[in-house]
Amino acid sequence: AGRGPEHSYEQLTSAALRNAGFEGATRVTQPVMDKAFTKVGQKFDDLATKNTLVPDKALLPEVRAAVDRFDSLTSATNRPGIVRQYEQEIGNALALNKKAVPGDVYQSLRSRMEADARQLGGDPAAFALRDMKNALDNAMERSIQKTNPSDLGAWKQVRGQYRNLLVLEKAAADPNVK
Repeated sequence: AGRGPEHSYEQLTSAALRNAGFEGATRVTQPVMDKAFTKVGQKFDDLATKNTLVPDKALLPEVRAAVDRFDSLTSATNRPGIVRQYEQEIGNALALNKKAVPGDVYQSLRSRMEADARQLGGDPAAFALRDMKNALDNAMERSIQKTNPSDLGAWKQVRGQYRNLLVLEKAAADPNVK
C-alpha cells in the first residue's frame, strides 16, 4: 500500500517542486503554486534590493524586440496599451535614475509585469510582458556579473527555479496532465 502509481506521481511532483525551490508539497495545486511563486519571488526581491541594474547596450534593443514581436502578432486595433505602458515605464526608470535602476525599482517593475502577464493568460500581451521582463532580468544578470559577482550564482539559481515553476504551472493547467 502507498507504493502504486499514485505514490510515484507524488514523488515525481515533490521532486519537481524541490527543483523549483519549493519543498513540502506532493501536488501542484493553485495554492501550492501561489506559495512557490511567493517564495521564489522573495528570493528575487532579496537579491534585487542588494543590486542595481546598470543597463548595457543590449537592454533597450531586447525590450524593443519584445514590443516588435507583439506588434507583429496583433493588429493595431487589438493591442492593449499595457505593453507600451511598460515600455515607457522602463525608459522612464532609466531616465529618472541616471541610467541605472535601483534594485527596488527594478523589482517592483518586474513583479508588476509578471503579475499582469499571469492575469492576461495566453494573450499575446502576456508573452510580450514576459519577454520585456526577461530583458530586464537578463540585463540585471549582466549587471550583477560586472558589479557584484558574488551574487551571480544565487541569481542564476533563482532564475532557474522561476523557469521551473513556469513549466510546472503550465503542466498543471493542462487537462491531459494528472
